[in-house]
Amino acid sequence: MTPTKERDNVLDIWRGVSVIFVIVQHIVFVRYAFYFKDSLLASLSQSASVIGHILYVLDKLLIAFALRSGPLGVRIFFVISGFIITKLLIDEEAVHGSISLKRFFARRVFRIIPAFAVYLAAVALFAGFGWIALSPGDIPAAAGFLCNAGIAACGWNVTHTWTLAVEAQFYLLWPFIFAAFRPKTRVAVLAGLFAVFILLSSFGVLLVHTWIDNALSFACIIAGALFAQSPRFADFVKKRGLWSMLIAAVIILLLTRIPHMSNLAHILYRAATPCSILIIVMLTYRFPQLSRSRIGSWFAFLGLVSYSVYLWQEIFLGLPENYPTSSFLLFPPLLIVFAIASYFFVEKPVLRWARKAVGQRVSEKAPAI
Repeated sequence: MTPTKERDNVLDIWRGVSVIFVIVQHIVFVRYAFYFKDSLLASLSQSASVIGHILYVLDKLLIAFALRSGPLGVRIFFVISGFIITKLLIDEEAVHGSISLKRFFARRVFRIIPAFAVYLAAVALFAGFGWIALSPGDIPAAAGFLCNAGIAACGWNVTHTWTLAVEAQFYLLWPFIFAAFRPKTRVAVLAGLFAVFILLSSFGVLLVHTWIDNALSFACIIAGALFAQSPRFADFVKKRGLWSMLIAAVIILLLTRIPHMSNLAHILYRAATPCSILIIVMLTYRFPQLSRSRIGSWFAFLGLVSYSVYLWQEIFLGLPENYPTSSFLLFPPLLIVFAIASYFFVEKPVLRWARKAVGQRVSEKAPAI
């Protein structure tokens, strides 16, 4: 299960970590919420033993972590995506003198649509057998990349496609900006967009269903793109990023204690979120032994198949009432089987074919979410 040499193992490791974060939240807060948040806590709270108290604390910590792990996971995905896709555009420009918008969108289509289409077809099929609940508008909304917009009802089995919608919407704009401006102007545009989206996020603009923060999601993609596009910003992140992150954390904590400064603290916290993710991900390169370790290779393999894992985990980790009748979908470990099958029988063959069809290599490095 060693990832291919052409891939970036560090980024694959982080993709593996990210999809685990999403799965943990859905296990603890959705699929088995009745166990982790109710029955287990109730039984452990009445335990008089030391082990019982320890398990009670551990369960509370797990619940607290799971509450934040899902959003953190998708934001890591967004930062990585912004970095890699912008880096691919820069590399293409360096080789050919310009970028091909036609090839860019072809790469995005071949990378995202095939596995996504198979998943949506499976959702429709399973709903037809009565194994899962599905509303009439779910498939069209997901297929139209509208599940982040709040204008379409997206039930549980497709609601996670809001992340694909965020990426699709951003990448409808970014390549045109890239093609139209010189590198320094691109940096200025990205910095301006980052500031705008941070302010929008801070005031709850573009917030959907109280938990889909579109503005912060766009800001995370932009942070990754800035790192790829701006050598000065990249150098700052590498040399002073960790200390800057710690200083920012102290300033934010101090501002929360000062009257009438909570709004500023909230804005700085929003800005620090994508930047901190970027700093932590990029500082991982200082530890090359991690990507060469056995555990690193396992996380990297999970990152390799992370797109399919992300797609299929939703259908296996729904609320118990989301399954009207008994079926194999009630057995969560099977999501790994379906995800691996999706990668090896859909993603890889399509990418291999697309390299010939597009006339330029379709990189597997580009994350789908």
